[in-house]
Amino acid sequence: MKKGVIYILTNPSFPSYVKIGYADDVDARVNQLNSSSAVPFSFHTYATLEVENRCSDKYVHNLIDMMRPELRSVEKNNIGKITRQREFFRMEPDEAYDVLEQIAGLTGGKLTLSDETKNETEEKKVAAIEMGKFQDTLNARRNFWSQLIDYANKNSRYVELFSTERKASQDHWLNFACGSKYAHIALTVNTRHNGIAVEFYIPKHKALYSKLEQNRKEIENDLGFECEWQPLEDKNASRIIIRNELGDFRKFDDKTRNMAFEWLIDKLVVMRTVFAKYY
Repeated sequence: MKKGVIYILTNPSFPSYVKIGYADDVDARVNQLNSSSAVPFSFHTYATLEVENRCSDKYVHNLIDMMRPELRSVEKNNIGKITRQREFFRMEPDEAYDVLEQIAGLTGGKLTLSDETKNETEEKKVAAIEMGKFQDTLNARRNFWSQLIDYANKNSRYVELFSTERKASQDHWLNFACGSKYAHIALTVNTRHNGIAVEFYIPKHKALYSKLEQNRKEIENDLGFECEWQPLEDKNASRIIIRNELGDFRKFDDKTRNMAFEWLIDKLVVMRTVFAKYY
């Protein structure tokens, strides 16, 4: 006897449903379904279970109906009689797969995830890992800025210039007013540059940047250190930045973290004081 398969199909046209049916040739069945112009997107094979009986899919339907009758796609008339019942079930593909997996355990039939599903599953795993890493980084940023704020609030020079009512964020930067509505000072942590930085950032005022650059020698003399001057010709913004390659902020020990805090606060205070002379 020729073997057929019970299949699980998905379709982005109705993402909350899966189609569970039988086919002698699942590829031919999918092609047949996809030849219809009534559905905007294509069906995709999620998994198949080899079976000997053409009616095997009905047993799966009955099993789901017995356990969760509300999952079946049905239409009823005005007196509640079912007039249309289809092979569609409101469930996640992996839930349908679990049902077939139990049946495969009883029948010994070969249960197969499609290559597309395997790739998608692997991509989801990778995405979940990356998302977890990203969330860890967001939490690390918030923790870093929270500790920096606590540290800064004990610095008398900082308290004279900035509010002590500042909240930590998950961004890789923390902005501070600089006395000009056209610019601000940002403290940054950057894993790509493997360090920390302080920058005088001018979002949309090239004239202010030009004015400051004309006084570059005097400004850097007052600052006590040299900066990178970045006109950012392809953007509306400009920046003047100093970096410190202390390493990945997420891996700082207590000593390195305190060094970073001291350096960031010192440069912030100096920049706030010096640049204000040249607006």
